[in-house]
Amino acid sequence: MSNLDLLHIEPISQPPSNTSNMLSNADRVLSNITPLQRLYNIDEDTYEELVCVWAYSCLGGKGYTEVYRVGQAGDKGRDVLAYYDRANGVFDLYQCKQYKSALTYSDLCGEMGKLLIYTFNNTYPIPQNYYILCPKDVSQSFVDLLNDDGKELKIRLKNDWETVVNKKVGANWIALDENLSTYIDKFNFNIVKKIEPIRFIDEIRQSPYYFYYFGGGFNMIKRSPLQVPHTPINIERNYIQNLNDAYSDHAGHVINVIDDEHNTDTGKYRNHLDRARISFYESEEVKIASRKSTAPDSDEFNDLATSIERYIGNELDDDYPDGFTKVKSIEKKAGTYNVPASMLISHLVDSNVCVGVCHQLSNENRIKWIVKD
Repeated sequence: MSNLDLLHIEPISQPPSNTSNMLSNADRVLSNITPLQRLYNIDEDTYEELVCVWAYSCLGGKGYTEVYRVGQAGDKGRDVLAYYDRANGVFDLYQCKQYKSALTYSDLCGEMGKLLIYTFNNTYPIPQNYYILCPKDVSQSFVDLLNDDGKELKIRLKNDWETVVNKKVGANWIALDENLSTYIDKFNFNIVKKIEPIRFIDEIRQSPYYFYYFGGGFNMIKRSPLQVPHTPINIERNYIQNLNDAYSDHAGHVINVIDDEHNTDTGKYRNHLDRARISFYESEEVKIASRKSTAPDSDEFNDLATSIERYIGNELDDDYPDGFTKVKSIEKKAGTYNVPASMLISHLVDSNVCVGVCHQLSNENRIKWIVKD
């Protein structure tokens, strides 16, 4: 493995930065092309990249610990490797073919030759599964050759070894002697399987990567509802403390709405905090949707927050009799913000979300309702 330049795909915690292989934002919001047609049109490099992120993001349930994209000159017939146990060489192999028609024996005999040669020579172990992927699928005629442990496939490969397979394999081809012939006869071709294009699309549709490569229009960018916890959690600490400071400034004495929730004197503050928390979580929904749909280096929620921060800037600099009055004034101003229609997340943002963004900014201490001495 050390002699190969492998691209390690890290666990998905944030979507990747934009690459030349991903659709532009403008193309992502188009819905005038079907997913299958999009798959037909992508180039070979993009297809291999897509298969790699699919193998990691969608097939983690298979028990993979690492996924690598190898596909390059000298890859020895390995486009994508998905490891169960890399130390012990236990893996699945994914062979990607971006052809304009269904794959036939003629298209695949060279790949079968590489599989046989490199496992025969112990260049790499026999994979647990050898998956073939092509946007136009694999022909039934080739699938039929795999029946009965690949009996017919073995016959054809050996018959064609000296005249056809050698040209497909290239410089690393070896002559068919008795040992190799016996190895081919005993080889378990049940490991060779195809992945149907529709199955491939359906599975990657469940991952955060689908929108990057297939688009699908604005309807692909959705808010998933978040339940507001009855008791505030740690991620809310800063903005709630800033609101308590504002409430205390207004009341003339220290107020902690959470600790004093049964105190009737804090009722109006409690009602405000309840509304603020709902807005905070609604904006959090948009933040999550944005980060699933736009790359970190062009995260639209960050752009939205910065734009709203500028929009309310003059009001933030005004003088107020107390912090709570300032909060309400800023919330009112933020609620009038008009989201640019060019933003992919524009259809997710309403006045409540804009108010929630204020509390997001406060949570980052970019907004303070009162300035302490």
